Amino acid sequence: MVITQEEKMALFRKWSFPWPIIQVLTGKSSTIDMKKLSVDSMEDADAFVLAYGFDTKNKKDQRLIHAILIEAIFFIQKYLMPTEWKQGICPPKEILLCEDVKELLLWASKRGKKEDAHTQLCQIWACAILRVTHTIVHIDGLQRMSLLQMAHEKLRARFDPYIWKDESNRLFLGSSAESIEIEGFRWKNAKSRESIILKLLHKPANVAETIYDLTGLRIVTKRVSDVMIVLKYLRTFNLVSFASVNPARVRNNLIDIDHFRSHCESLKQMLLEDQIGAESFHLLIDQVERVEEKNNLQNPHSSDSYRSLQLTGRLRVQRTDPFTRFLDRLETLLPSCPLSSVSVLQGVLRYGREHVLGREKEQSAFFPYEIQVIDKMSAMQLAEGEASHFRYKRAQLKAARRRVLGDLFMWVKNQP
Repeated sequence: MVITQEEKMALFRKWSFPWPIIQVLTGKSSTIDMKKLSVDSMEDADAFVLAYGFDTKNKKDQRLIHAILIEAIFFIQKYLMPTEWKQGICPPKEILLCEDVKELLLWASKRGKKEDAHTQLCQIWACAILRVTHTIVHIDGLQRMSLLQMAHEKLRARFDPYIWKDESNRLFLGSSAESIEIEGFRWKNAKSRESIILKLLHKPANVAETIYDLTGLRIVTKRVSDVMIVLKYLRTFNLVSFASVNPARVRNNLIDIDHFRSHCESLKQMLLEDQIGAESFHLLIDQVERVEEKNNLQNPHSSDSYRSLQLTGRLRVQRTDPFTRFLDRLETLLPSCPLSSVSVLQGVLRYGREHVLGREKEQSAFFPYEIQVIDKMSAMQLAEGEASHFRYKRAQLKAARRRVLGDLFMWVKNQP
């Protein structure tokens, strides 16, 4: 069957795909790994931003987007390329002074010819800034960030009664009736905004919802076998609901659980049959095999010497709707207000009650937290060896620089 040239071109266009976008939609790559965008006009840019979740005709959204763009540029300058920026490697004025994200989207979509170095440079810089902008938007749009402090306080309220010191200043986990001496206990410091941005920039998914360690704690045991007692006590004292642990997020490259189970049960039987005493039991129980696999923490920047058992649980955090709380407070103040203002305040209160009608007075959400259990020897390696936090952060920063600015560094390198 012969088809016309018009039919042929229509078929050709129908089966022509924007492959970089298809890669993102099918999970083959991340949005921030795209080299170019495909926004063809201001109208297309407007529709793109609207589909993303912002209305460029809305003044509030305009101000918010502009503020995020400024933060993105400042982040690149301060954290990703402070030395290069001082040397004059910074965005052209068309990009640096751009206040309209739609124009930035168009710059990121330009296909400059090889001889048009300036257009190429603007395109590369526009993409770099939009990568960081996209990451910041993920953080700002994450509802649970506002619940972080509440989740931390609730987690702390669970653990504080079961972390204590005796008269000799020795640290214990458990109750006065049943406990184990531990080497150390540390609450995870709340991540700074910059630290979260940096972490997301090097994560393949680049999605804020995948950060599970915004709050949490680390327990350091005296011996490797004590890690198992700590795990048991997490359940014994209901410090962790095992039903709320995310099995896909459990990481263990510290203890071979199957070997420990067999080893422990054998020693218990020998103890009951008087083949060994308590002293021998304590010596032998610590002869537990460690997991042989290297770095199964699924983090490319973790050292192979990083050994721990960590799990991700979740807490249900509840709070009163802020506007409802304001109205309740206003109602309690009415009797003490001057008579001249009571009628006005009653009007405000009545309008507010109508506004919140149907809204949930109590809001709740499940918030993730991370617990790491590590023995003293592994903790020393973590602090002093290849697994030091400094090395980890440096590798993370290098990965973020390469991902956001790799094209720019290559462009600079190839300039005569």
